[in-house]
Amino acid sequence: MNDIGFDIEKREVILKDGDFFIADNPSVQNGGIILETKNAFVSNPTLGVGILGVMGAPVSQVSFEMNRWKSQCLNDGAKKASYKIIATNNDYSEIKITTDISYE
Repeated sequence: MNDIGFDIEKREVILKDGDFFIADNPSVQNGGIILETKNAFVSNPTLGVGILGVMGAPVSQVSFEMNRWKSQCLNDGAKKASYKIIATNNDYSEIKITTDISYE
């Protein structure tokens, strides 16, 4: 599967030699776009998880948003999408989220 390259940190389409850069494996970028921002969905900006908006939220809210992420990735064409929420301390006030996504 190919897709137009997108720089998640800069939040812009990647250009190369005056044309769109084509990513030959968009798994990481598409999952990241869905996870990081609502602004990436030009046609429907209400989509997207916007995980930055739940930083510091209770684990239940983070789980809700991550389930939305998983669903949206699968609707986007991902063959596999999963996540883990790992507590970095005993009271879950600090967590780490790992994701695994594949479009192949």
